[in-house]
Amino acid sequence: MQFLYDGTYYRAIRITGTKHNLLGLSLGSSESVKISKLQASEMHNATIESDDVLTQVISGLEEINHQLQSNYHITEVQFVSTDTLDKDIYKMLTKELISRIHHNHEFTKVSSPETTNSPPFQA
Repeated sequence: MQFLYDGTYYRAIRITGTKHNLLGLSLGSSESVKISKLQASEMHNATIESDDVLTQVISGLEEINHQLQSNYHITEVQFVSTDTLDKDIYKMLTKELISRIHHNHEFTKVSSPETTNSPPFQA
């Protein structure tokens, strides 16, 4: 599994044989959660619905917050709608991401698409 952070989103990428899943989470203090479908590099029919992903993510967040005695809030969820359908994968990825954040485990830092195209900072 790969764990990435771009300054806004924590992402977990899981590829095992023919199965593949990506989950991106942004944390904050808001109680509302926005869900975003990311585009796959190749066009395929969607296999995963936003509501299914959100249900798994919320369940995983509740479980990991209880386990860690924490109170993390997710403000945005990202996924690829053409990824492999699995009844518990996004719950597991949510728990893994939050646990890694909580325990200060390393994430590979990557450039955010939003910051890559921005002009350099000038004082």
